[in-house]
Amino acid sequence: MSDIKERLKREIEKSGYPLEIQLIYFLRNSNWVALPQDYYFDKELQLERQIDIMATPFFKTWKKRNASLSPFIFNWFLAIECKKTNRNWVFFPISELVISCSGQYVDFLEAKTGMSLMDEIIPYRFGHYSDFREAAYVFTVFPKGKDEIFEAKTQILKYISYQKNERILALKNSKGYNLEFWFPIIVVDGSIWQAKISQNKVDDIEKVDHVLLKTRYKSSYLGNPFSYTIDIVTKDQFPLLINRIKKDISETEETFIANKEMWIGHTERRLKQFSERK
Repeated sequence: MSDIKERLKREIEKSGYPLEIQLIYFLRNSNWVALPQDYYFDKELQLERQIDIMATPFFKTWKKRNASLSPFIFNWFLAIECKKTNRNWVFFPISELVISCSGQYVDFLEAKTGMSLMDEIIPYRFGHYSDFREAAYVFTVFPKGKDEIFEAKTQILKYISYQKNERILALKNSKGYNLEFWFPIIVVDGSIWQAKISQNKVDDIEKVDHVLLKTRYKSSYLGNPFSYTIDIVTKDQFPLLINRIKKDISETEETFIANKEMWIGHTERRLKQFSERK
């Protein structure tokens, strides 16, 4: 029996499960509601699947916050994949002036009229994404083999697309003024490298703890292709990223509240225009 226990222990420790559980406990201790194995339906493969962790912030002063935002409702989510690897994840960054994340949000106005309010609320260089002057589109793993990066990226994109479509369907007939945003994150228990290329040679390669991965993705749920910006971080960098995301949320809400009357008027005009065109 002890041999079986030791074998099981070794196999579990080689998997991503310990990292997943560790992150769930960290989030719950940091005022996040964290749910493991959150459901989505993979329409392309016709399979029921799960993402490792979904989390949403718990606001200690939620009554005061909600009253300040009313009639609008901000909902923020983390979509997290956890990967333990003994391989090297290598990213090739390029200079990037625009860090777009159009696939990561949805709102009541988009659901009802097709005109997104969040397109105007979320700038092209939003929050902590603006800290980066470079982002990667291209990546690889060494030694070669199963593409762990592509697998994790695709899982997150399919999950967010499914959730976004579900929210559009729900908000079409809702009276709520919901504004919703997802932060896609891949947490790595392993090594991340950044390689800079010029004139067909590697200028520099360095070990890093955080890189932005940019991508475009066309989901069978949403039809049109959208832009996504994914945080790739080491497990040690994850707490710092969460603190930065908290700052993104608070700064966005504070700015929105300061201009709330403008957004109310803007919303009313948009709804009126849509009603007159029908």
